[in-house]
Amino acid sequence: MEVAQFGDTEIEVSGLKSHVEKLKKWQNGKEKCSMEEEFDKLNLVLEDRKSYSVGDGEENRSKNRSDVVIPFDRNRVMLTPIPGREHSTYINASFIEVSRHCE
Repeated sequence: MEVAQFGDTEIEVSGLKSHVEKLKKWQNGKEKCSMEEEFDKLNLVLEDRKSYSVGDGEENRSKNRSDVVIPFDRNRVMLTPIPGREHSTYINASFIEVSRHCE
């Protein structure tokens, strides 16, 4: 999400100190230093609380092993509906993304 919104922001460890010093400096005509501007960007990437209403619904609670591990609605696995059987699409499972970094 960060890369999509702000581009590649990775910094080599060896250059971290100089990068932080650069962020602390004031640029002419700006109300905030770059560090403050970077900090303000954090508010743009914080997501609202996620909804888990399907898994927390009365009809699906018995399908959860624990009432504290419930999939978010937006990334839950949905089963193919069984005709004539209500609430047959729910399973306590979430899709996850696996990323691999190869050189």
